[in-house]
Amino acid sequence: MKTQLRILTAILLFAGSFYNLNAQYTVTGQVLNEYGDPLPTATCVAVSAIDSTFLKFALSDGEGRFELKDLTKKSILLQITFLGYNQYEKRFNAPESGATIDAGQVQLSRSDIKLDEIVIKGENTPIIAKKDTLVYNANAFETTPSEVVEDLLRKMPGIEVEDDGTVIAQGEEVEKVTVDGKDFFNNDPKVATKNLPAQAIDKVEFFNRPSEMSEFTGVDDGERIKTMNLELKEDHKKGQFGTVAGAYGTDDRYDSRLSINRFTPNLQLSVIGNFNNINQQGFSVDDYISFMGSMRGFRSRDAGGIPINSGLSDGFVTTNAGGVNLNYDFSPKTKLNLSYFLNDINNDITSMTTRETFLEEEVTFITNENVEQLSDNTGHSLQMRLDHKIDSTQDIRLTSNVGLNDATLSNVSSSNLNTRGSTENQSNNSYGTIGDNQSLAGTLMYRKKLGAKKNKSLTINLNLNTSDENFDADLESENIFFPDDPVRMYSEEIVQRQLQTDDVMNYQVRGSYVQPAGKGKWLEFMYRRQNFNNELARDVYDAIMGGEEFNDLLSNHYDRTFIYDRGGLALHFNGENSSATIEGQIQNSRLTGDIISEDLLIENQSTYFLPRLTLRRDMGNAHNLFMRYSTSVREPSLTQLQPILDNSNPLNLYIGNPDLITEYRHNMRLNYVKFNEFSFSSLFAFINATYVRNNIINETIIDENFVRTTRPVNVDYDFSVNGNVSYSTPVRSLGMKVRFNTNLRYQNSILFINTVKNKSNRYTSRVGLTLDNRNKETIDISVGANLSYNLTTYSVSEENNQSFLNQTYNADITYKPTDYWIFSTRLRTRVFTQESIGETQTIPLLNASISRFVTNNRKLEVKFSVFDLLNKNLGFNQRSTLNYIETEEIISLGRYFMVGFNYSIRGTEGNTSRGGGRGPGGFRR
Repeated sequence: MKTQLRILTAILLFAGSFYNLNAQYTVTGQVLNEYGDPLPTATCVAVSAIDSTFLKFALSDGEGRFELKDLTKKSILLQITFLGYNQYEKRFNAPESGATIDAGQVQLSRSDIKLDEIVIKGENTPIIAKKDTLVYNANAFETTPSEVVEDLLRKMPGIEVEDDGTVIAQGEEVEKVTVDGKDFFNNDPKVATKNLPAQAIDKVEFFNRPSEMSEFTGVDDGERIKTMNLELKEDHKKGQFGTVAGAYGTDDRYDSRLSINRFTPNLQLSVIGNFNNINQQGFSVDDYISFMGSMRGFRSRDAGGIPINSGLSDGFVTTNAGGVNLNYDFSPKTKLNLSYFLNDINNDITSMTTRETFLEEEVTFITNENVEQLSDNTGHSLQMRLDHKIDSTQDIRLTSNVGLNDATLSNVSSSNLNTRGSTENQSNNSYGTIGDNQSLAGTLMYRKKLGAKKNKSLTINLNLNTSDENFDADLESENIFFPDDPVRMYSEEIVQRQLQTDDVMNYQVRGSYVQPAGKGKWLEFMYRRQNFNNELARDVYDAIMGGEEFNDLLSNHYDRTFIYDRGGLALHFNGENSSATIEGQIQNSRLTGDIISEDLLIENQSTYFLPRLTLRRDMGNAHNLFMRYSTSVREPSLTQLQPILDNSNPLNLYIGNPDLITEYRHNMRLNYVKFNEFSFSSLFAFINATYVRNNIINETIIDENFVRTTRPVNVDYDFSVNGNVSYSTPVRSLGMKVRFNTNLRYQNSILFINTVKNKSNRYTSRVGLTLDNRNKETIDISVGANLSYNLTTYSVSEENNQSFLNQTYNADITYKPTDYWIFSTRLRTRVFTQESIGETQTIPLLNASISRFVTNNRKLEVKFSVFDLLNKNLGFNQRSTLNYIETEEIISLGRYFMVGFNYSIRGTEGNTSRGGGRGPGGFRR
């Protein structure tokens, strides 16, 4: 018994000592000035006495009192600062049994340092968090006069810039950008990040911008747009600044750009230009991709050729673009934004594609295709926005957008289809198209506050959108079936001229009325009417005996009208740290399709209930949780409904299905954000799930000649879920910063191949790790790896299950031995594996440069660079869809050398690098 008591006593003593070691305690005190008066909002910080790791932070209250809770370290340093006073610092040891440490009255003494020096030091705090807004101090990050905003963003913790220039902040893509709160080139993020000089920026703000209704009324409706605002330095808000750069190299490669800006308190004028033949675009190419995709796709579905949406980084791309942006404040009540942008893109691509298609059981076939494609597109875009505040209760906004596009597309392709070791068919195609598009869009919005307390509001939106699209194409096609069998071999030859016009007229009327429904509650009534109308005429002529003959089987003329009325109400709950919206709407849709060429009328009508729910909870600065559930419907298009066979491509036929019904979609997204502005650690996570009822898919039937006939059908469902976690933190003991991200995606789908129902499960996982050194004053090193694994399984023919692993490895090094010399290199290696379709492909891309500032004020920089030093560059894409996997190789820009210059039109006086001493991680302190 005594032995047991001794053991029990020892355990209790050990547990007690362990408790004491980890017991939490609090430090309190009061901050006073030199006269003994309280100092409110003094910064009080507790750091580890061993390694200076940040522990807790607080601001003194109105009486100068502060409280630092939940401390566990054995020994801490208490640091107290206030603008214009000397810093106070004192060491404290952990008290017995978690008692409170009373630091007493801390009296600060006045500093002898000049006030402006104190202000400069204070400005160099790298990040400030204000609820869901992160404010980055640009002066805390080392940049050179030749760097643009995109280079600045890459240095900021928690911000990712993808290869195409897309900016990811707090795990979400930035959709809108402003400069000093004003529109900049129609809010295209890439125009701002790729053209504005980094050293013109004072602060970069990332926040979730509320809807126009929320901004006007202050009522949170749960709608958000990830927005970035670039705040200029004060001296750049008055005067001119910018850069002019040019370079020339081997193989006649050239690259030039300019960015000239003149700002005054009521005027912002910016001129930009990009001219190069090295596959660089200083702007978003969404409009280009949309129009060129229409040109390629109007011929027929799956007509062959390069997918336009594969981007503009592969092949050989020449870009000539420029634009003007104007912001002018006529008065505090009337403001104008006007922008014009011109781009001309020439794209030359040669590709080789191998596709393995899976049928039932062990039946597969291989398709090999070689394509030479040349396209040229010239686009004009003119945007205008006029805001006028009528009085304190009402305002009006007018926006307009005019677009013009002219393009040509030439495509020459050859393909063959093989199965069981023999060739089943061959195809040779030559296809040329010219096209143009004119579009006009306008929106008028009126907002009015009502009631004696101005706590009610009315918002009315009117929208009109018209476009006219014209295509003229020539097709020459030869298709040979069973070329290896002289008995069955036969061929088809097609020579055609194809004309198509598509006239679109859409309008929308939308209204919203908001009124209080109690404390912190608002009731919103809403109505929307949307009308879509387009008339498409397609005429096909066959070349016969030196003349033309109208082909009424392939020609088509229809008029489509789709109208929906949607009405409902929403209840908004707004609290100090939380908000919620419960919304319900009813939508009635009518589709009328008049197929004039077939004297056929198609009508479709449906009514649906569309609920929506949003919840938001703020748990501290840059620490919040957001959830959104929404529903929507997608009507089948007239092309999908019309039962007319399209055999423009004899190897890929298409016929519509008049029995299609509307898709009903459920979507839920959950976002979590936590950022610690003192430890610089961040955690961003989201999960997004979509369930589609009556999902529309394409059913494919492949006959004995391997001719594919595609027909849209409804299936019971489609389900997908996507999750992402991104974590970043400094490791002070190693002098490094670690960034980790992972993404998981699952999709459960139904497909039909030769009338056989097959359920597929697709799993995609991606994991990435990046390591950076923190002290970047002389050398900046970043290494990382990304692994992506894809797996697709089938309920039928499990032997056709497919998987592949893609890998990307990066290493970036920048060395600055002095303020005038910069040496940099970047190695990016991509590894693609897919045993069933070819050998593993490894593509290393090594770039390097040496630059020197040749003037004392560092305004002029001379640079020597080399692209693809190993001469191994190759465009390579690997795709996996419902029943096939394919790899695509694109001959791309190879090794070249360049010599160039960069001149800063305006720089700060003296040394134009950002001044001040740096703390760990390259941050200025």
